[in-house]
Amino acid sequence: MEKVQKLLQKRLAKAEIIKISVPVQPILRENSLMKFAGIFQDDPDFLEIIKEIRAEREDNSDI
Repeated sequence: MEKVQKLLQKRLAKAEIIKISVPVQPILRENSLMKFAGIFQDDPDFLEIIKEIRAEREDNSDI
């Protein structure tokens, strides 16, 4: 461990610290996934798929 520390100190002694600008993106207040909320609300096929998923989960709940 001591050998690693000495090597690290040797390398850091030659290191140069530079400053770079990084653009900061604003924090979105709204969840970005909300644009997908309700897109299948009137789709009868989707309702059937949900029923099948629920039934499968209930069957597998004993596992």
